[in-house]
Amino acid sequence: MAEEAPEDPQIAHPDDADGENLTSEDSGDETVEADDKTDLAKVLEWIGYESPTAIDALVDELGSLRDFSSLTYKDISAMVKDGVTSKMPNGRSVKIKFRMTTQLALKKTIDWAKDRTKIGAPITLRSAKIDNRATFLRAINLARERKDIRCTKRRKHLKVKIMRLL
Repeated sequence: MAEEAPEDPQIAHPDDADGENLTSEDSGDETVEADDKTDLAKVLEWIGYESPTAIDALVDELGSLRDFSSLTYKDISAMVKDGVTSKMPNGRSVKIKFRMTTQLALKKTIDWAKDRTKIGAPITLRSAKIDNRATFLRAINLARERKDIRCTKRRKHLKVKIMRLL
């Protein structure tokens, strides 16, 4: 009879999508932070950053994917304006370029993170079942559409309120 392999305590159970029941003593903040930084590095690659040194510099600047829920569009604009420099292997510092498409994708990622926060879901790629670029881009585009719909509804609601006051 085949012996069943012991269950890995680092793996969340299927009924535990957000990982609350992890039993390892090593599942502390360092592990979570490392996973968050790995998620952010993947996201940066998926939105168009190819250089590992640029990705590392942006991860250092932005923190983690979870931190996107507290960022604003103005934070991204300020980062673009102030610039982020990356140390090359030869010791030179190079300023990272922010194309319009990557700026927009970073802002959409903020929308996605805030959506996850609104529904009480963890801001991780694993919990969102995102494992490739196409799925991530669909998710952030959908988050932007939801944000636009909320803003439109809010404007219409305010317009009705103002009309009632007149």
